[in-house]
Amino acid sequence: MPAPRVLVLCFNPIDIDARVRREAESLARHGFEVLYLHHAQDRIGRRGRLEPNLAYEAVPYLGRWTPALLERAARRYGIYDDLVAAHPQVFCSDQPFARRLSDAVFTRLAATGPSPFVTAYRRALHLAERAARALFVPAPPPESDSATAGAVVADLQWLLHVGFSLVERGRAFRPDWVLAIDACMLPAATALARLLGARVVYDAHEIFYAQWPDGSRPEAWVRAWRVLEARLLAHTTARFAVSEGVALHLERELHAGPFVPLYNALRLAIPALSRSRSAPHVPLRAELHGVLAPGKGLEGLVDSAAHLTRAVLTLRGPGSEHRRLAARGAALNLGARLKVQPGVPYPRLLAVLADDDLCVLSYPDNCLNNRVSLPNKLFEGLMAGLPLLVPQRPELARLVREHGVGVVLDDESPRGIAAQIDAIASDPAGWRRMHDNALAAARDRFNWELEEPKLLAAFRNR
Repeated sequence: MPAPRVLVLCFNPIDIDARVRREAESLARHGFEVLYLHHAQDRIGRRGRLEPNLAYEAVPYLGRWTPALLERAARRYGIYDDLVAAHPQVFCSDQPFARRLSDAVFTRLAATGPSPFVTAYRRALHLAERAARALFVPAPPPESDSATAGAVVADLQWLLHVGFSLVERGRAFRPDWVLAIDACMLPAATALARLLGARVVYDAHEIFYAQWPDGSRPEAWVRAWRVLEARLLAHTTARFAVSEGVALHLERELHAGPFVPLYNALRLAIPALSRSRSAPHVPLRAELHGVLAPGKGLEGLVDSAAHLTRAVLTLRGPGSEHRRLAARGAALNLGARLKVQPGVPYPRLLAVLADDDLCVLSYPDNCLNNRVSLPNKLFEGLMAGLPLLVPQRPELARLVREHGVGVVLDDESPRGIAAQIDAIASDPAGWRRMHDNALAAARDRFNWELEEPKLLAAFRNR
């Protein structure tokens, strides 16, 4: 009997998204044939194999979506022939394909008689035609702010281009299951489910429509994504979320569920767990690790280093902000108090973190997602035995206080951050207590050995 097949759809490459890599590896090691598809941000298709039954592949970006490409997609998937057979008079006309398609939809709806659904669909189609014009001719609608409208159009273009590539490659794989990572992958996953009869498992790494700063997206766009995600969730067989806060919000706001919290926990790392220390280094080594990108409040951390007296700070990770952050530190004459370092390969991360004393997390209080999520770096810090310094965000603060694994900032100004880091450095006994609690939390509560059965159960209930 052939192994059941799981298609994983994700935006990020497998070597960047540690959570999804753990999920894919778990499925592969328990007898599933796994193909991991992601969007090729650099437009260069990559493929490879991590394990005998775990392959990864980057789908190409198609370039500008045009009416001709839309018609080609319909022909490739047999949709065009079906439409011609069902509506010969409409599809034998000389109208553009998009117009013929909408006429066919209206013809089909007219046969059902007047209904609120028909009226709602006509309104939705009118909005879709306006969006299509924005896609075919890349100019922002005149009534919208150009920068905001440009970002919305770019999202629509991405959804069409990459979704088409994902469905095309996914059909060739013929999966039994599709694991959709975040709402942007749900349309392609749902299409594959309807084409192939596959089952869809959804993993929400965030509240997709609330991951941008409050007010930065048009309210109509936020509502549209909420409606789309809620509709597509009806086609899923199991749903996961990164935290209780995200799970409760999606259940309440999208009227879907249940969502099972699936933590970003690491596999038990025995060397790290056995490396207990009695005191921090002098000076204390504080580190923030992760993608160094705009909008993460990193400037405040750099500025805080100017006020440190008993510690040094390292910002480590990939991203576009290295030069700017390093230049800001140089302008403040921080010297050895600040280091801006590149990221390290994920298998080496715990060993690097184990030489630090404090894991610093920075999440601006500018969107709902930041307030209720639990990021990878939190669990990486715990597995390395590092006390955590976190901002006052509900989910982060609850976990840190409940398990006694760190300190919640009362003052998030640069001076307040520096004062708290120095206070931790001045209290070796308190640091040791939080260090031991972090190791205990990783060993007894937050590890992949405890989370993995939740994931596997969703793929065994057929």
